[in-house]
Amino acid sequence: MEQMLADGHHVYEVEAHCLNLMTEELKPSKYNYIRSVLEEEFPRDYQRLSKAGILVYEVLNMLEMCKATFDELGFNQENEEERHIRYAIIAQVHDYLN
Repeated sequence: MEQMLADGHHVYEVEAHCLNLMTEELKPSKYNYIRSVLEEEFPRDYQRLSKAGILVYEVLNMLEMCKATFDELGFNQENEEERHIRYAIIAQVHDYLN
């Protein structure tokens, strides 16, 4: 941080860089991943939950249910686009909704 400031970087650039470093292990967002799967694969359910005002609550519940799958498959930025991960999460979301 001090080196970046000494090199003439703006404070907002230094802050952004530090935040990226601090949140690196949280990426990619499993919450956003599940929400995206729900929206794309189960649009009626997504709309129903959204209109009822419980979308965030339900996605958090799905996240808890999918945690072991994410861990077993080693979900990370390099493999978040792999089909087998998506299919596994789709199956779990389907089970949750039914």
